[in-house]
This record gives sequence, C-alpha cells and structure tokens, in this order.
Amino acid sequence: MKFEIKGLKTWNTHDGGGYQFNLYIDGKKALWVHNDGNGGCLDITPLDVKYPNQWGESKLYKMFRDYLKTLPKYEMFGELFDMDEEIFLEELLNDYEYNKALRSEEHTSELQ
Repeated sequence: MKFEIKGLKTWNTHDGGGYQFNLYIDGKKALWVHNDGNGGCLDITPLDVKYPNQWGESKLYKMFRDYLKTLPKYEMFGELFDMDEEIFLEELLNDYEYNKALRSEEHTSELQ
C-alpha cells in the first residue's frame, strides 16, 4: 500500500500544535485526519463513503486497518503494542515533515 499526505495544514496551540490532512491510499482519497492540538485523540474520517463517519462502511478504511494488523508491534515503556491508527499516522506525518525539510534544505544548498 502506498500512503500519501496531501493538503497538510498546521497551527500552533497552547499544547504544541494541531494539524489536518487528507490521506491518500494507493492514489485514492481515503481519510481526513484532524488533530485539534489540545490533547486527546485524532479524528479520522473515511472519505470514500457517501455519508462519511467513523462507523460507516469504507473499503479503503478497512484496508488501512487490516494493513496495520500486518505491521510489527512497537515498543513503548518497555511493553510491546500492536500498531494502531494514531501511532501510524503520527509516524507517517513525522516522515512527511522530515522529508519536506530535507527537500527544502537541498533546494537551499543548490541555490548557494
């Protein structure tokens, strides 16, 4: 599966910052991801259903959840946990922002 973040928006909050983006899976717009930046859970809304909500039938969202079950466990506080949506999406966003910073840095060094 290929995952792609598009339309990322970020903002500052008293608790660090919030963000929202659309997640494309294999080139199809699949999920809207929103973190208000005030603690709490991510809002994940499937976009490939007529009336999207957390509980609607969504082929791409089901594929996403099934894919997460195939990933190795991750360690936190000395314990192993199954990969979940929030951890995966946070790591995906971290990779996206890191790669964006690298591209910007490469562009800057080319101009000098």
